[in-house]
This record gives sequence, C-alpha cells and structure tokens, in this order.
Amino acid sequence: ADGAKVEVMFVEGVEGADARAARYKARVRKSNLTQIFDDSIEISGTAQAVTQYGIDDLYEYEKQKKQLEVALQLEKAAINGVKYESGQVRQMAGIRSLIVTNVTNVGGALTADAINNLAQSIYEKGGFASGGDYKIMVGAKQKRAISALDANAIRLTRSENTRGQVVDMFVTDFGQFEIVLNNNLAPDELYLVDINRMAIKPLQSREFGHTFLGQKGDYTTGMIVGEYTLEFRQEKAHGRLKGLS
Repeated sequence: ADGAKVEVMFVEGVEGADARAARYKARVRKSNLTQIFDDSIEISGTAQAVTQYGIDDLYEYEKQKKQLEVALQLEKAAINGVKYESGQVRQMAGIRSLIVTNVTNVGGALTADAINNLAQSIYEKGGFASGGDYKIMVGAKQKRAISALDANAIRLTRSENTRGQVVDMFVTDFGQFEIVLNNNLAPDELYLVDINRMAIKPLQSREFGHTFLGQKGDYTTGMIVGEYTLEFRQEKAHGRLKGLS
C-alpha cells in the first residue's frame, strides 16, 4: 500500500540458477586540501647584543615561540577549518564542517538524553561496529554543563583534599566516553568523535621545519613552515550537538 514500510532483507536464492547479475554501488570521492602554516623570526642587531634576563639565545627563544604559535594555528584549523581553494591559497576542512550526518540542533541546555541520542544515531549508522576510541570533545562552558548533569550518569574522580568534582568519563547506553576539553570549540557545541578515524598528517616532506635565512642588513631572520591536512574517515561515525545554551 502507498506509504507502507518496506524492508529489504535478502535476495531469493534459486537452486541450480546461473550467477546473479552483479550489482554496483558507485563510490563517492572524498578529499581534503593541504594547508600551509608559516611564520617568520626577525631579530635586530641591537636586540641580539643586549643582554636579555633569563634568555641565553634570543633568536632561539623567539623561534620556539613561533613554533608553538603555528602548532596552535594547525590545531584551530583542525576544528574550525573550511575547505577553500583560490589560486595558490588552500585551506583544509576541519571537523565542524566535515560532520554533516549526525548533527543535532538542541536549542537549549545540554542533557544526558541529548548525548545518548547522539550516540544512538552514530550506533545506528554502524559507527561503533568496529570499535574505536570515542571522545566527547567540548569547550569550557559545556564541560561545566556536563559536570552539572545527573551524577548517576557520570563517573567522577574526587580529590581527598579539595571540594567539588572532576568529570573524567561520561557513561551512556552505548559505552563510556572520555571527556576532552578543547578551547577551539564554540561555547554552544559538543562533539562525539572517534580519534582512531582522524589524523593530522603532513604533506610528504613538509613537516614543520625551520629555515635560517641569515643576516639581511642589521637584523637576522628565519622562517618556520609546514603543510598539513586533516584525514577524516567515515563521517557517519562521528556526531555533533549544536545550539547548546
């Protein structure tokens, strides 16, 4: 009847039949772009000559700071990046833009049911079938919201000498997930992701490296550069809540 539910379970096997006509499901190409992250170090001759308290080598000190800065840029792009290409400019897609199937707009406060429903959505699409190492990733605001949820659903780690509670794991009907705090997330979102299905990888021979460019006038300069992308497999095995108050 029109509108009736139809479930395809199997094919009918006929004794003595010829080989069945082959079926083919077209593959959909998925890809990401590599993104260049770079910064420069520049130290004047005067700055090098002046004694800096607690700093033996000013150039090396500035280089270490720049290395940390470009690493933080890469981490931010892995979450917030939007796939973009124009000429010689490329930007990689981040986790937020790559998760499209299991996305729920909660439109209110975070609840245990919302996290459970997200886990169920991933389960029904086969996300947990092959195991994985799932994490709940949140910013500071939603980390506090999780800590305020029903204690029966949360495993707590308590310190004998302090008051309060620290949430390490969140327990659902589909397993318990470690809670990871990440300052790059928006205050109104939560991710449930399998870190075994994602990786930050460099373009061949393009890991972060430093090139000393030498003295150019009354200053010394150098460059830090690397080219990376986010490998993100099986998009339906991840999920996101948004619109959290």
